Amino acid sequence: MNCLWAAAAPMTVREVHAELSTTRQIAHTTVLTTLQRMARKGLLHQQTGQRAFQYVPATSRDEMFAELLSDALGVVGGDPGAFVRFIDELAPADREALRRALDDE
Repeated sequence: MNCLWAAAAPMTVREVHAELSTTRQIAHTTVLTTLQRMARKGLLHQQTGQRAFQYVPATSRDEMFAELLSDALGVVGGDPGAFVRFIDELAPADREALRRALDDE
């Protein structure tokens, strides 16, 4: 997801594979299967390109994180203690960034 979020345009499997291969060894078929599964789950949009499918994230990184956090809090019954525990685990700089973001709201 990170390389798709960072991309300026939709990416093909080959482009995603090339990007991921700069930092780790990964099979082209693994990238293909993963992108197809993520598209079926609605995390990515699959577009028909010139010769190959292109993939683009269905939501922004912030939107996805917010949804995941909301789902996680729902699993624990909306207990604010779980959220406080999460915040306590953040690095001080991240807590301060969160505090500034909340103050801006």
